[in-house]
Amino acid sequence: MKSISRNVFLILLLLTAFSVLFANRNVPLSTVDGQRCLTIAEGMIRTGDYLSPVLGNEILLGLPPLCYWFIAGAIQIFGSGDLAVRFPAAVMSLLTVILTYVSATKIWNERIGFWAGMILSSNLLFFHVSRISVTDTTFIFFFTGILLCFMQGCYWLMYVLCGFALLAVGIIGLLIPMTVILLYLFFVDRISRLGEMHIIPGIIITIGICFPWYLMMSELHGTDFLSAVFRYNVLLESGASKALNGWWLHILILLAGMFPWTGLLLKSMKDGICESRSTDLKSNIFLQLWVLISVLFFVFLQVSKATMLLMVFPAFSMLVSWNMERMIREDKGHFTGWAWETVSVYFIVASILIVGGQNFPEITFGTTILGILLILFGGGVGAALLIYKDGILAAFLQAGTGYAMMIILYYFLLPVALPHYSFSDIVKLFFRLI
Repeated sequence: MKSISRNVFLILLLLTAFSVLFANRNVPLSTVDGQRCLTIAEGMIRTGDYLSPVLGNEILLGLPPLCYWFIAGAIQIFGSGDLAVRFPAAVMSLLTVILTYVSATKIWNERIGFWAGMILSSNLLFFHVSRISVTDTTFIFFFTGILLCFMQGCYWLMYVLCGFALLAVGIIGLLIPMTVILLYLFFVDRISRLGEMHIIPGIIITIGICFPWYLMMSELHGTDFLSAVFRYNVLLESGASKALNGWWLHILILLAGMFPWTGLLLKSMKDGICESRSTDLKSNIFLQLWVLISVLFFVFLQVSKATMLLMVFPAFSMLVSWNMERMIREDKGHFTGWAWETVSVYFIVASILIVGGQNFPEITFGTTILGILLILFGGGVGAALLIYKDGILAAFLQAGTGYAMMIILYYFLLPVALPHYSFSDIVKLFFRLI
């Protein structure tokens, strides 16, 4: 059934709201991203100049203003502070989950849509980005919207989102999704589909949305602004994360960030091609291209923000949800691959937490308890799949794992650890253990 159920929608909405708002203020904003965004937005309110983002005495030419408009609006509602800076990011994260749910429902059915939303809203990287990020989630929302609209043939809405993407993140907001779309049409679908996409009117719509700001800025700053537009790249802006060196580190972050769904992701990337029927194969190839092209851009551009890797997680979530539905429907209770890959990842993560936590005396007890909890959850997932032959129960246990980890990490462990250690210290140690 491809219709949206009110009850399912509300359940997903409430769970996602919980995931982005719970203990939201327990993690400090990074001084680079958070304080800079707050300063720029406060400056817009103080001077009444919402056209040019300004930091100190420097006009940030080429820096699109939409994220700062959102933060300035939040400041007007909540007052200046952490809540105002975080609230737009939380809203954009929630909207990305809802967009993924609606799109997967329209492409396949509502059960796939619901689990795509649940998977996206219950993994570690989503929890982290929706709390510490300020501008990244806006980019991810428009990036996701453009690609999902293409998948569903909603071209007019796609062009509207393209216009806002240019206001939010600049040219890179179109470069990556358009590369995915063109490669898909050229190698998988049919290039003649471009004729059905209303390209000329669509370009007019896109330009009509972003052109006023670009025109006024070019009149104010001339060629300096135009050259800055082509130099600026939101993916290369300095952030809390240092440059990612090597493709293997990107892969590690993707796999670690997708927990507790990592094991099922690995299986789903293979099954998305090998087990697809003809009606699903094109959609799954598009999702795989989405991941591949995005990661290649990261490696090629030497991206400095690990949090931006969340841009591929809507595709991951849809692939995993599709494969769960396929296994429940076709495998008739034979979930051996799902069980062993998932349980193995649980035990690896639990071992890393128990061993790695010994290096942080302030949280050693907490990481040990969390590791033991993961072993219990992993055993429950294995029992649900191998003994009870119940894929839905296993999926709920995996989602529950994600939410339990979020509560323990962001309410109990990180508030104790962060006064003594930086995120970088913690992440570096755990990656060394991997």
